[in-house]
Amino acid sequence: MKGKIFCCVVLLFLFFNLLQAENWKLSYKVDIPIIVSSLGLDFCAELYKRNIEGLTDNQILNLNKDDIFFLDRFATDLYDLNLKEVSDYTVYTNFLIPIGTSLLIDKESFLSDMVIYCETMYLQAGITKWCKFLTKRNRPYTYNDQADSSRQDNRDARFSFVSMHTTTAFSAAVFGSYLYQERGGQYPTLFWIANLSLAAATGILRVASGDHFPTDIICGAIIGSAFGYLIPILHRVKDSKVSFRFTGNSIFLSMKI
Repeated sequence: MKGKIFCCVVLLFLFFNLLQAENWKLSYKVDIPIIVSSLGLDFCAELYKRNIEGLTDNQILNLNKDDIFFLDRFATDLYDLNLKEVSDYTVYTNFLIPIGTSLLIDKESFLSDMVIYCETMYLQAGITKWCKFLTKRNRPYTYNDQADSSRQDNRDARFSFVSMHTTTAFSAAVFGSYLYQERGGQYPTLFWIANLSLAAATGILRVASGDHFPTDIICGAIIGSAFGYLIPILHRVKDSKVSFRFTGNSIFLSMKI
């Protein structure tokens, strides 16, 4: 079964490698290391996660707010499940923006854009998981008496650093904004501001809901922004000798000799 899955992945990758965008392209030298690293990070993280247990009742009772970094301490008094739900919608919106941007601005490059976008999302998610699982930082609501006990003793309550919502939001925001700028979209500065503002709103909501500390959000924004910018940069076209473009109705192949 694993062999079949591997073969399917290889065949899909060989197909996608032929796709060339005007500004970005896929290549074996860049994409194989990224894909293998992403799969390895995610697989190993999920194995490691199985060994992590939730907090016991005694551990929760012995938690002391004074042990928290003083700039983060106020987050332990915040708790709102409605805001937590709103943060889900804002991060989904950020996630969908690059997809819509690619379709509307240059649908001929949509497939190659999405391969690079998936690599960006998957790699940042793997890094974020390892940050969570290695630090095992308790979420703010574990210190809050208003929080449901079922959430406090859940294993997920120990995965505060860094915020996955925030890394995802900022990865998508930077990726989508950079894509929009590179493809010659109108008013790119406004697009950047709107995208990053929405991502920042996700981070703020995660703090207000009691799920994360401010430092979780700040570090998540840095990590997410870095991947959202660096992965596309690695795919910038320099001197492509072969170009393969699919428009939906026609296929164009060109070669430089």
